[in-house]
Amino acid sequence: MGNLGVAYRSIGQSQLAVECGQRQLEIARETADRQAEGVALANLGSARASLGKPHSAIEDFQQALQVFRAVGDRGGEGGALGSLGLAYVFLGEAHKALGYLKAALRILKETGDQ
Repeated sequence: MGNLGVAYRSIGQSQLAVECGQRQLEIARETADRQAEGVALANLGSARASLGKPHSAIEDFQQALQVFRAVGDRGGEGGALGSLGLAYVFLGEAHKALGYLKAALRILKETGDQ
């Protein structure tokens, strides 16, 4: 479902991407797969952001961040922080965006993510 949602988003079918993300999240929660839950939340946030719903996207990215921290996924944590930063850029909240983007950069450097 996640890959299907990404594909829909890439061809401009963002509403279908949201629907796939919601189903992906349901499956992750039904199977109690926390890592998959974080990925689903991040995908859902990206789909909502592409629909021009930054506030909803921020909620998804914040939940994804909590999940990635809980499971110890530093790469996921860095990605969620970066996504939060970009969402705040979209809202014109540069100071808040900078904080998230700097935190993401620190983690990405720590993990060797180029």
